Amino acid sequence: MTAPATHEKNFNFEKLNWDKARKIFKDGRKGKTDEKKLDEFLKERASLQDAKEACKATQKAAGEEYAPALGGILEKIDIAMSVGDLAIKSAPESVGLVWMGIRLCLHSVADDFSTFNIFGAACSDIIGILISCAVYGRMYGVPRGPESFQEIHGQVCDRIPKIYAEILDFSLSVKKHMGRNKVIRIGKGMITQSSANFSSKIKSIREHETVMSEFARKAHEQLSDYYLKSGQEHQASIIGSLSDMKNKMELSLKVNQDCLAQIHFLIEERKSMKKMSPLEIAMKNFEENIKQLNASSDQKEAFATKIAKRSPPQTCTWIFKQKEYENWLASKESRLLWISGGGGMYHTPCLV
Repeated sequence: MTAPATHEKNFNFEKLNWDKARKIFKDGRKGKTDEKKLDEFLKERASLQDAKEACKATQKAAGEEYAPALGGILEKIDIAMSVGDLAIKSAPESVGLVWMGIRLCLHSVADDFSTFNIFGAACSDIIGILISCAVYGRMYGVPRGPESFQEIHGQVCDRIPKIYAEILDFSLSVKKHMGRNKVIRIGKGMITQSSANFSSKIKSIREHETVMSEFARKAHEQLSDYYLKSGQEHQASIIGSLSDMKNKMELSLKVNQDCLAQIHFLIEERKSMKKMSPLEIAMKNFEENIKQLNASSDQKEAFATKIAKRSPPQTCTWIFKQKEYENWLASKESRLLWISGGGGMYHTPCLV
């Protein structure tokens, strides 16, 4: 169980970093964003639970191809919940903006694949950063540590507010994008522009997750070694807690890799589909449906047999002997010939 003093130290660590991040974000937006709109944005918020519910709803509404990637994001949200919610408690007005951005990213799957491709990976990366920072924050709350840990801590304290500020900026960009008319934002030109605008932001966020994960890993190694040798009171409990946090961070990284691999697979599959003809795509889908349905007989053969029965050589040639058709064909006037009727029925031609 976390001691009150340690809990307070973690709480203050999160609050201090988010307060700095909010200031960096606001200063960086001066002259770039209308102050009224910026103030409106800063008042919005969502919770971790809101993001989880959005992910569940999206997973339910989306096609099967999205399920693995969305499942990975949902798993990372669960990891974030298990690490703790000190951040949302210490700075709800800032962290709420991050979860609001993630929730909007998840809603993007309702647009099209290209948009989800842009935002789906970003969701996973951002949640990964929040997990790594939370894990580090909990490590920082241990009673003491070696000098090498204090050196890492100085570097982390300088980096975390800047990372958080970038995530806030990303949330604002997502809000602006999703605030546009849907027909406009999913147009080919808009998707291309969005990809270019967000690619640098997403790349930077992904690099931050890698760096923060490495900082947390080093902190774990140094602190575990320190407490293993120190023989201090509650040594086993502290080492166990550090190991638990490390395992959660490593699980987060693995889930992230799996999620990104799935999105990459979907991208490559879409590229190959674009090179296929409509018939080839239809046949590919037909084969996949057969596998999923686990058909007990050769459906292609059954299909061919039924077609042969329903399509004898003289099928539909009767129409050419109809008086209405002959009159229409011989007429010098320009008129339509409408042939209507249900399947398998005798069709009556009609001049219109």
